[in-house]
Amino acid sequence: MLRAKRHIAGRYAIEGGLLFFLPFFAYNLKLAIDDINKRAEECGPPLIATLKERAKPPSVPSLPNWPSVASQNTSRAKTKMDLLLKDSPLLSQSTGKRIRADLTGLRDYFSSLHIEAPAESSAIGVEAGRTGVIYVGPSESFALAQNSSIPPTTIPTPVLPLPGYRQNIMIGEKSLDERTVITLAYSSHVLGGLLKNRRLQHPSVSTLQDMMATSCLSTYFNWSFWDSKPEKEGEYWAAQLWQIRQKLGKDFTDKLLSFTFRAITDTPEENASPDFDIYFYNKLKNADSVIDNDLSKISIIADTLERSGISFRKPKAVLTFDTSVAWKGGGVLSIIINVANETDVDAKRGQLRTDFQTDPEIVMAPEGSLNDPSTTLKSARIIPFDAIPAHSKREFRFDIIPVPLHVDPMLLININYECETCVKDCYSHAKQFDLSKASKEAHI
Repeated sequence: MLRAKRHIAGRYAIEGGLLFFLPFFAYNLKLAIDDINKRAEECGPPLIATLKERAKPPSVPSLPNWPSVASQNTSRAKTKMDLLLKDSPLLSQSTGKRIRADLTGLRDYFSSLHIEAPAESSAIGVEAGRTGVIYVGPSESFALAQNSSIPPTTIPTPVLPLPGYRQNIMIGEKSLDERTVITLAYSSHVLGGLLKNRRLQHPSVSTLQDMMATSCLSTYFNWSFWDSKPEKEGEYWAAQLWQIRQKLGKDFTDKLLSFTFRAITDTPEENASPDFDIYFYNKLKNADSVIDNDLSKISIIADTLERSGISFRKPKAVLTFDTSVAWKGGGVLSIIINVANETDVDAKRGQLRTDFQTDPEIVMAPEGSLNDPSTTLKSARIIPFDAIPAHSKREFRFDIIPVPLHVDPMLLININYECETCVKDCYSHAKQFDLSKASKEAHI
């Protein structure tokens, strides 16, 4: 894990400093999700998220007649999309016209599902020699401000929100004819933006779960818009949603997932779970209760998901953390991490992952802990455990020498875990302390 920068803006500090990136990749998400689930929210989203370069997807036979897909909803007037195309010799007038028509059709498709795309779209440009799509969409920017109480210097000050035209969708020159790739980027842009915009009203939601929901839903909606799923594409959850579509039909499944997205957007705390599989299935059940009169289809949905290997019914252990810090003599800071398992399930054969930022010197670590080879942070540790029984607690203690307080008085402790009987925890368990206010060890 890369060294994290110091946090500047309140709640966003605890969740990695950067709110959101949109994962526009259609081939290898399953591997990425496995890695993300292992590291939970260690993967703080960067300002720039890229769609992996990839081969041109299989042609979709229905593409030449695509307007018929977007025209299925005749109850809403179709309006010209306010789309900013960057001036580029690589973007011909005919190509720009086609892109505008494709994205207008996708926007109208979303509108038919009561998912309202922003009135102002990101600017669209072309990157020479590239394939795929790269999205440059900072969730926040930092203006350079001056503080009259200190010598003239530049101080980063968050500026929110940025207007839509400041967020760019850059299409690789070699992918200008890959229409499904471009619509996938816009699909992710729309859904991800709507989830990001509601975070002030729902600050406790998991950014990682928002990322995962955006990825699988934007992929499904892109496939459904074109009425075709390329044979070699099969993302985690998106592939299962397509299987549900094959069993229950396009109209029902489109409505089901539009209300699933609205449940995630409007009431993310309802039936929340740190495990994305459980969380997302709960939102599917909420959506099914809205549109399925006799609730006859939820059993088909559950059976489809379980046959695919997604587990959301078996009880699992969940760990919670309480952390305290206190100064010892000689500039040494004592850190105690209390781990609690308040569930009815034993947490068996697992490990904790911890790191401290900004990377302090470790004087003492829990017995049996190991250096974490997955990061360059010297303070990162893996702490194996055989079991944390149900309704029990364990204590782990570190002694560290942090950087001098005049350099940086803030300490961020990242904690993640995994075990054979635990949920795939997507919540952040980071703790932040102002060491200038920490007590002496005798006081804890």
